[in-house]
Amino acid sequence: TLFQKVLLVKVLCPHRMPTALVQWSAAVLGGLLVERPAHDISDSFAYSAPDVPFFFLLSPGVDPTSDVLALGRAHSKTETNGKLCVVSMGQGQEPEAERSLNGMAAKGGWVVLQNIDVVPEW
Repeated sequence: TLFQKVLLVKVLCPHRMPTALVQWSAAVLGGLLVERPAHDISDSFAYSAPDVPFFFLLSPGVDPTSDVLALGRAHSKTETNGKLCVVSMGQGQEPEAERSLNGMAAKGGWVVLQNIDVVPEW
């Protein structure tokens, strides 16, 4: 049964337990109880300011980059016009991130720092 599969996941792959429970809940209780409505990042953007950034705390497999890029286009912030920069954080990317932050702050652009969790000192 599906519940037995959940128990197997608990024993063999405990890190996948949240996903297994969502699937089990959807099957037993119905999808409407476990589905979350999509978040419109323009709602969050309304609360941001040049000195008030916003962060995404994500579940595995979630990537809001395309939504951020679309919001940027709506506000004339694109990589093409030099008003948006995407930096994927990782080994040795701190100087690039700092350059991007300073450069975009000077010209009113945006910086998207991906995977910032891999650089704990940030």
